[in-house]
Amino acid sequence: MTEFFIQENIYLTIFIVFGLFGIMPIIGLNIKNQFIPVWIMKHHQEVWRVFKYCMYAHIFEAFLAFIFAGFYHGMTLKTTFKWTLNTFIHGIFSLRHLTWITK
Repeated sequence: MTEFFIQENIYLTIFIVFGLFGIMPIIGLNIKNQFIPVWIMKHHQEVWRVFKYCMYAHIFEAFLAFIFAGFYHGMTLKTTFKWTLNTFIHGIFSLRHLTWITK
Protein backbone atom coordinates (compact mmCIF):
# COMPACT_ATOMS: atom_id res chain seq x y z
CA MET A 1 0.00 0.00 0.00
CA THR A 2 2.91 2.35 0.53
CA GLU A 3 3.68 2.54 -3.21
CA PHE A 4 0.10 2.58 -4.57
CA PHE A 5 -0.17 5.06 -7.47
CA ILE A 6 -2.45 5.33 -10.49
CA GLN A 7 -1.36 7.49 -13.42
CA GLU A 8 -4.22 9.26 -15.21
CA ASN A 9 -4.90 9.00 -18.92
CA ILE A 10 -2.33 10.92 -20.98
CA TYR A 11 -5.05 12.54 -23.13
CA LEU A 12 -6.77 13.90 -20.05
CA THR A 13 -3.42 15.25 -18.83
CA ILE A 14 -2.75 17.00 -22.15
CA PHE A 15 -6.27 18.48 -22.22
CA ILE A 16 -6.01 19.85 -18.67
CA VAL A 17 -2.47 21.20 -19.05
CA PHE A 18 -3.22 23.02 -22.30
CA GLY A 19 -6.70 24.15 -21.30
CA LEU A 20 -6.53 25.03 -17.64
CA PHE A 21 -2.84 25.87 -17.35
CA GLY A 22 -2.35 27.23 -20.89
CA ILE A 23 -5.33 28.71 -22.68
CA MET A 24 -7.19 30.09 -19.63
CA PRO A 25 -4.22 32.14 -18.33
CA ILE A 26 -3.57 33.50 -21.82
CA ILE A 27 -7.17 34.67 -22.08
CA GLY A 28 -7.34 35.83 -18.46
CA LEU A 29 -4.17 37.89 -18.68
CA ASN A 30 -5.41 39.35 -21.98
CA ILE A 31 -2.30 38.31 -23.89
CA LYS A 32 -2.82 39.22 -27.53
CA ASN A 33 -2.28 36.35 -29.97
CA GLN A 34 -3.53 35.11 -33.31
CA PHE A 35 -5.00 31.80 -32.13
CA ILE A 36 -7.77 32.87 -29.74
CA PRO A 37 -10.76 34.73 -31.25
CA VAL A 38 -11.22 38.38 -30.34
CA TRP A 39 -14.72 37.86 -28.92
CA ILE A 40 -13.31 35.50 -26.27
CA MET A 41 -10.59 37.97 -25.36
CA LYS A 42 -13.25 40.61 -24.60
CA HIS A 43 -14.30 38.55 -21.59
CA HIS A 44 -10.83 38.15 -20.13
CA GLN A 45 -11.81 39.40 -16.65
CA GLU A 46 -14.48 36.71 -16.24
CA VAL A 47 -12.12 34.04 -17.52
CA TRP A 48 -9.45 35.21 -15.06
CA ARG A 49 -11.95 34.96 -12.20
CA VAL A 50 -12.87 31.39 -13.22
CA PHE A 51 -9.18 30.52 -13.55
CA LYS A 52 -8.47 31.77 -10.01
CA TYR A 53 -11.33 29.69 -8.55
CA CYS A 54 -10.11 26.64 -10.48
CA MET A 55 -6.64 27.16 -9.01
CA TYR A 56 -8.08 27.45 -5.50
CA ALA A 57 -9.98 24.19 -6.03
CA HIS A 58 -6.93 22.38 -7.42
CA ILE A 59 -4.72 23.59 -4.56
CA PHE A 60 -7.28 22.43 -2.00
CA GLU A 61 -7.60 19.04 -3.74
CA ALA A 62 -3.79 18.69 -3.82
CA PHE A 63 -3.70 19.46 -0.08
CA LEU A 64 -6.33 16.76 0.53
CA ALA A 65 -4.30 14.30 -1.57
CA PHE A 66 -1.22 15.09 0.51
CA ILE A 67 -3.16 14.43 3.73
CA PHE A 68 -4.83 11.26 2.42
CA ALA A 69 -1.69 9.74 0.91
CA GLY A 70 0.81 10.76 3.56
CA PHE A 71 -1.09 10.55 6.81
CA TYR A 72 -4.23 8.49 6.27
CA HIS A 73 -2.83 5.79 3.97
CA GLY A 74 0.78 6.01 5.21
CA MET A 75 2.43 6.08 1.79
CA THR A 76 6.08 6.88 1.24
CA LEU A 77 7.20 10.48 0.75
CA LYS A 78 7.89 9.93 -2.96
CA THR A 79 4.45 8.42 -3.56
CA THR A 80 2.79 11.14 -1.49
CA PHE A 81 4.35 13.85 -3.65
CA LYS A 82 3.38 11.97 -6.81
CA TRP A 83 -0.24 11.91 -5.61
CA THR A 84 -0.08 15.59 -4.63
CA LEU A 85 1.24 16.70 -8.04
CA ASN A 86 -1.08 14.35 -9.91
CA THR A 87 -4.07 15.69 -7.99
CA PHE A 88 -2.99 19.30 -8.52
CA ILE A 89 -3.05 18.72 -12.26
CA HIS A 90 -6.05 16.39 -12.57
CA GLY A 91 -8.13 17.53 -9.60
CA ILE A 92 -11.03 15.30 -8.65
CA PHE A 93 -10.18 12.81 -11.40
CA SER A 94 -7.06 11.84 -9.43
CA LEU A 95 -8.37 12.45 -5.92
CA ARG A 96 -11.14 9.90 -6.40
CA HIS A 97 -8.58 7.08 -6.42
CA LEU A 98 -7.31 8.06 -2.98
CA THR A 99 -10.74 8.43 -1.45
CA TRP A 100 -12.08 5.12 -2.71
CA ILE A 101 -9.24 2.83 -1.63
CA THR A 102 -9.45 1.04 1.68
CA LYS A 103 -6.69 0.57 4.19
